[in-house]
Amino acid sequence: MRTMDVMTSPAECCSPDDSLERVAELMWDYEIRALPVVDAAGRPIGWLTDRAICMTALRSQRAL
Repeated sequence: MRTMDVMTSPAECCSPDDSLERVAELMWDYEIRALPVVDAAGRPIGWLTDRAICMTALRSQRAL
């Protein structure tokens, strides 16, 4: 089995300029736990997880 056999297409992603609220909405809407972060050319530059968002909110002691 290959990766493409189990992946979702098109893949959802976010940009470094997206708000954490927007990213959390995407995760909720698409029932996913991580999103690739892509630059302006569409190249992946990192990942953002639901855990990272939760820990950021917890550490800042405020809601998104």
